[in-house]
Amino acid sequence: MKKSIWLYYAGWAAILSAVCMVSSILLSLIGFNPTESAPSTRPHSMYLDAFDILTAAFLLPVVLALYRVHKRTFPILSLLSIILIAPVTLVGIILHALLIFEVLFFSDVAYFFFYGLLVLSLWLLLIAYLSHRSHEPKHGLIMSILGATIIGYPVWAIWIGRLLLSGELTEE
Repeated sequence: MKKSIWLYYAGWAAILSAVCMVSSILLSLIGFNPTESAPSTRPHSMYLDAFDILTAAFLLPVVLALYRVHKRTFPILSLLSIILIAPVTLVGIILHALLIFEVLFFSDVAYFFFYGLLVLSLWLLLIAYLSHRSHEPKHGLIMSILGATIIGYPVWAIWIGRLLLSGELTEE
């Protein structure tokens, strides 16, 4: 079993994605918004958007890594998985950046984020199916379904990150 440096870095990216998402959720729950004391038209914190950008940016290497893991056994479905999530992730990053610079406001693009989360859930369900069919990784079906709930995404990201770091998932 040959360890891939690419999959190793994707493992760290998955864990960082989970950390950024949890940070965003925690800041949102405590109502952290330093711009409230200053006059601003921003209804939410740019720090939340920055964490959301980082969450999505760190997800991209994981998407590529899982494509590489599954492409040998399921070439068409693994290609479909990357075609499904990569553009949506990039659009999400761009929209969050536009929110930070107040080019757009959340009320203008809220439905895009809803659809983006829906596509993320569909991608995780497709990854669950590929994991179930290939039996790689073990418990991939359960964990990917947990991740598809979005609330369980950080747990899934840490789990997949640990698998990628350990070398249990390979491109061979």
